[in-house]
Amino acid sequence: MGLLRTAWAGVLALGLLGVAACGGPAPGQNTSTEITGEIRMLTPIFEGAEGQKVLDGLIADFKKQHPGVTVVPDYTTYSKLNEKLTTSIASGRPYDVMLMGVGWIPPFAAKGVLADLGEDQAQLTSLYDKRVVDPGVYDGKVYALPIMLDTRYGIYRKDLFAAAGLTAPPKNFDELREYARKLTVRDSSGKLTRAGLDILSIDLRQGFETFLWANGGDLFTPDGKVAFNSEKGVGALQLMADVIRTDKSEDIGFTEAGAATGVPLVQGRAAMMLGHNNTWQEFQDNAPNLIKDGQVGFFVITGERPALFHPPVARPLPQHVR
Repeated sequence: MGLLRTAWAGVLALGLLGVAACGGPAPGQNTSTEITGEIRMLTPIFEGAEGQKVLDGLIADFKKQHPGVTVVPDYTTYSKLNEKLTTSIASGRPYDVMLMGVGWIPPFAAKGVLADLGEDQAQLTSLYDKRVVDPGVYDGKVYALPIMLDTRYGIYRKDLFAAAGLTAPPKNFDELREYARKLTVRDSSGKLTRAGLDILSIDLRQGFETFLWANGGDLFTPDGKVAFNSEKGVGALQLMADVIRTDKSEDIGFTEAGAATGVPLVQGRAAMMLGHNNTWQEFQDNAPNLIKDGQVGFFVITGERPALFHPPVARPLPQHVR
């Protein structure tokens, strides 16, 4: 078997998982064709006790089919994911299965790290939306399969909007910036007490991707070439910079990246934010009264086009376990 087929190694790019090359020892096969061995999996999702409980259930289902295989998960975060991936690859023993996000598959596949899963792209698009399949494809080959579809959208406090004389959420980039400026509050010394638009609680890469797609851009071209440095990509990054540096609608350090993303809105320290579907659960857990009173609203981030869905996470099966 070649470099890309020696072991489980997957990549989860905002919903994708691929099989990598040069992982640990591949599960062996005895004369009775029973598959045995250990699979090392790196995952930035299934976090926390509840998430690990879900993964334990999935692993238990897998072991019913392959009782001789042991799955050893390594839990990490997206902020540490790249470091763990590159360190394992540089050591010559990458994880057998890796979960990654959107935009991770092409660069890793281009360097020969991931295994071609041998999947038929047309057949996959008959099962999943094409936009869900495409992030796991590079140079016409499928390196990752979808396992999760995530959302990124605008969230706002209706009571704070009403106090500012705003009756509806922003419909485009211009209104987004205008409303953010109007909703921003600073004290007499100029210290920020309420961000008009919080774009720093969410992972910056994920925020950029959302604004990129809303601005009409893409991460890569259909043939796998870099596209996020296009005029559309630069425009999306400029928008994020303008919110902070020009409009002063948020200050660096005002919100804590990686913290529970609903906290600034719950505390009234932000009037709008870029969040994701987990934020709804955080509101239910930490501020159910805001939900009950109908004070939390949602809107799709829209520039040249609406941007709601993150391309999904995928889960490939290694060739020797099929």
